[in-house]
Amino acid sequence: MRHEAAAIGRQSSVWEDIGIGAAVFAICAAIVVAIGWRYQYVTGAIFILGVAVLAWHNGFRPALVATLLSVAALNPLTTLLDARGGTLDSWARSITVLVVCVVVAWLCGNLYRSKQRLLVEQARLRESASFHRLIGELASDFAFHARIEPGGHIVIDSATSGLSVLLGYTLADLQSRPGLALIHPDDRAALQAALGRAGAGEEVHGETRVVAKNGQLVHVEYRAQPERTPQGELTGVLGAFRDVTIEREQQAALTAERQRLLVDIEKRERIEAELRQATIEAERRADEAEEARAAVKDREHRLQYEAQLKDEFLATLAHELRNPLAPLRNVTEILRLEPLSDTARQATAVMDRQIGQLVRLIDDLMDLSRITRGHLTLRRERVDLRTIIESAVETAQPQLASAGVSLTVDPPSSPCVLDADATRISQIFLNLLNNAAKFTPAGGRIWLSAVPFADRVNVVVRDSGIGIAPDDQERVFGMFVQLNRDMRRSQTGLGIGLTLVKQMAELHGGTVSVWSAGTGEGSEFTVTLPLAPAEAEPQPAEAVGSTPRAPLKILVADDSQDGADSLAFLLRATGHEVHVAYEGRTAIQMADQLRPDVMLLDIGMPEVSGYDVARAIRREAWGRGIRLVALTGWGQAEHRRRSLEVGFDDHIVKPVELDVLEEVLQMGTPSPISGRRQPIS
Repeated sequence: MRHEAAAIGRQSSVWEDIGIGAAVFAICAAIVVAIGWRYQYVTGAIFILGVAVLAWHNGFRPALVATLLSVAALNPLTTLLDARGGTLDSWARSITVLVVCVVVAWLCGNLYRSKQRLLVEQARLRESASFHRLIGELASDFAFHARIEPGGHIVIDSATSGLSVLLGYTLADLQSRPGLALIHPDDRAALQAALGRAGAGEEVHGETRVVAKNGQLVHVEYRAQPERTPQGELTGVLGAFRDVTIEREQQAALTAERQRLLVDIEKRERIEAELRQATIEAERRADEAEEARAAVKDREHRLQYEAQLKDEFLATLAHELRNPLAPLRNVTEILRLEPLSDTARQATAVMDRQIGQLVRLIDDLMDLSRITRGHLTLRRERVDLRTIIESAVETAQPQLASAGVSLTVDPPSSPCVLDADATRISQIFLNLLNNAAKFTPAGGRIWLSAVPFADRVNVVVRDSGIGIAPDDQERVFGMFVQLNRDMRRSQTGLGIGLTLVKQMAELHGGTVSVWSAGTGEGSEFTVTLPLAPAEAEPQPAEAVGSTPRAPLKILVADDSQDGADSLAFLLRATGHEVHVAYEGRTAIQMADQLRPDVMLLDIGMPEVSGYDVARAIRREAWGRGIRLVALTGWGQAEHRRRSLEVGFDDHIVKPVELDVLEEVLQMGTPSPISGRRQPIS
């Protein structure tokens, strides 16, 4: 734009003025020649008008050239055109035209100069407006002007003071440095291309990075536009820079924060997805756990039902086995009371031993069932270990004699008082002795010893039998375990005796262990039991039969005729008055008639059970003094509880030994179960 003002204010050369003046004179002369022959008096006016127009458009000097040429040619042209040979004085006319043309040229030349100055100022105003508009568009920190050198090179020739404020450089610094030396190397190519487009006349804008004088990197936004002459000639470039460093830093910070937020959001979404997946997995596992619990609960119900069926089966089995054993036991007891030959006595002893073994087998099965269900109740009392050992040895003697083995007993030399169920402790030792007898060949030996130490006592049962392999010693106490230590031996049993030994010992707070040097080296079982705190010596049990037996009136009621009749024969043989009924209604009627001292009732009679008979008897005033004893094959705790509830005094499980039965009849002591004393409670 400033070149526009310069172009407007530029003066033409002398030769240009002469050429222009001559051209205008030639035009005016041609007009005079064309019309002057008709209008002779306007010849001077045509030259004066041409000088005025030329002075208005091109100034005084071209107009003066045209004036001089016009005056010089006026007289010849007038003479040529004047048919009368000239009516006016030619020199006067020439002087007049000269004066008028000079005055007009001077006046119009002044007007021309005033007009030119006005145009220059207008061009400068336009240039300033364009420059400031560019600055305003960028709100620039500094602006510059660059000229275009030959070859298209752009050189900054002026800049605002913001250059030094923003970058620390002066204009001289810029001019002394080559090209784009201040631009960041990575941005030079892009800026060079932009300046090239600006040099080609295109308005450009963009961003770049400039290295300030202090070495800092400044982000700037630039805008550049071409500068042209009124004729459209490209003369330079106007440009401006604006510092956007803070904006870019903020933008970078916002971008980083946005990226961080995106990462946080992505992390949060991932966590939420994981939580959802974990929730789904937890719900799935909860459903599986619920299904598993339901399955476990269902299995528990099935197991409970199966256990109930098993208990009912065992109870029924025990009942059905005890019922036929009862008359057999009664018969053996009757035979003992009769004078027999040696052969008959031996046969009776064999029968009695086998009945006892069957009874113990049934009792072991029932005890194991009670233990596994946690229903076995210990009837603890202070008892001397020596008494228990004597009882177990006495009970085991027939089995030991039958096996052909000898037993050596070494009891404690002084009392060893236990707080224990004497029947169960005796059962431990009896099972160990029977087990030793089974696996010791005829002629072998068994030793039983008891050694107290501190607050415990060790009872050891050792044999010279077939021994136990090392691998079998850990599982010898397992339920129903059959070690098959000698396949030729048939008396291996059910595999529950040692299980009961272990369970009974643990119920008393004790332990049991086994040791064997191996097959053929015998075995050794050690039972460790806690001793009772020191107190008064236990009272010895009253001897059976210590008081005279009084004859009693007894009514036996049992739907098994063999059982009822055999028991009646046995009791009559011992001096009692015995009457028999085979069903419940008859028993009630006979009780009303006979008013017996004792009634032995089977509780499993059809139609009217022993429970019904007991309730009926207890409702009568005369029946309250009768001693009611349940004599039955049902020996579960539930049966004993029901017996107590309906009014029984004792509950005896078939088959029963004569001395135990006599004790119950005479003394009313707590009843034994299969020979073991257990009152109803």
